[in-house]
Amino acid sequence: MAETKQIIRIFRLIRALSQHPPLTKTQLAVRLGTTTRTIERDFELLEELGYLVEYNLDYRYFICVEAFPAEKNVQFTLEETQLLQTLLQSERQHPLRDSLVRKLFVHSELRPLSENVMLADQSLKIRLLGQAITERRYVWLRGYYSVHSQNTRDRYVAPTSFSENYESINAYEPESGQEKAFRIDRIFKAELTDQSHQQTPTTRDQDFFGFNDPLPFMVLLRMSDLPYRKLMEEYPATKPFLQRAYPGTNQPYVFRAEVRNVRGIGRFILGFPGEITVEGPALLRDYLNERIKNLRY
Repeated sequence: MAETKQIIRIFRLIRALSQHPPLTKTQLAVRLGTTTRTIERDFELLEELGYLVEYNLDYRYFICVEAFPAEKNVQFTLEETQLLQTLLQSERQHPLRDSLVRKLFVHSELRPLSENVMLADQSLKIRLLGQAITERRYVWLRGYYSVHSQNTRDRYVAPTSFSENYESINAYEPESGQEKAFRIDRIFKAELTDQSHQQTPTTRDQDFFGFNDPLPFMVLLRMSDLPYRKLMEEYPATKPFLQRAYPGTNQPYVFRAEVRNVRGIGRFILGFPGEITVEGPALLRDYLNERIKNLRY
């Protein structure tokens, strides 16, 4: 059981290190429900596996995705595929175990193992939340990590619908009196309750970053090659709204689209200091300036 938990924690750590904005050791520990010392030990394990764990001037850590340690297009043998079904449950001494885990960790698309299937319990959470939606029952989202507040706590909600790609749920939260989007990969555990509700899903669309505030607004950004590629990789639906408008410059790409909250797009921008210029609107610039005004180097 302890080894199973470690494997799941490593998967979650790799995911966190592959996303933007990067997090500090303390933030990673809070997100994974562990200690900073454990995070440091896990960093050592990742480096043994060939990952390059780097940090920026704010001591926020990330994986250099261009430096994965193995060749692309990793193939599993039939025996390894069969072992996948039981690995996380027990097979500690199986002779194929190390080979299998290494291939999982070094797959070039690991972002890793894909956003929706990397965690062993992801499908279980989706099934339980789907049951809650069908039966109109409240659930507890245990250990939900909020990027906005950067804390982890339980959330009591009434799920009403999934996002189109099943990466998040829309749910009414009695505590705030609002319907919000909750990322499924930030839920440690979902628990179904016996309490029913009569909430119905809103018809508001979500933006690319999972926010469904009522009033959308247009953003205009110029960016370099790195955030351009990351935006397409992490939010594929943004691709039609990106274009190469200023060839020969340091920021040749333009992103023009509607969003519904400054926090989602703002977090992405903060992950690429000096790489993105905000052409508009002013409320997005104000949000970013407020976030960085207390930084000290």
